[in-house]
Formats: sequence, structure tokens, C-alpha cells
Amino acid sequence: MIERLIEVAILASSAMNLQPWAFAVLPGRERIVTQNSFKIACFRFRSDWR
Repeated sequence: MIERLIEVAILASSAMNLQPWAFAVLPGRERIVTQNSFKIACFRFRSDWR
């Protein structure tokens, strides 16, 4: 199922101006902290992209 979600996300990003995306699967408690940090980092990266 994770593989399918990644495939769909890659196709979706292609439909949105070919902007690059990165994906990672994090197990356990580390996921919560890392996910929030990753969202902030992605927002900053996408803001600089324009």
C-alpha cells in the first residue's frame, strides 16, 4: 500500500508544474517528530522554489 501511495504522489507532483518531491517512511515514535520537521522543511523549500 505504501508503494501505491508513493506512485500516486509522484504522479500528482508531475501534474503540478513538475516540482520535485521526496518521500520517506519512518517507523515508530521518531515519525511524529520527524514528520513535523519535514513538513516545515518542505514548506520552506517550496517557498524558495517560486
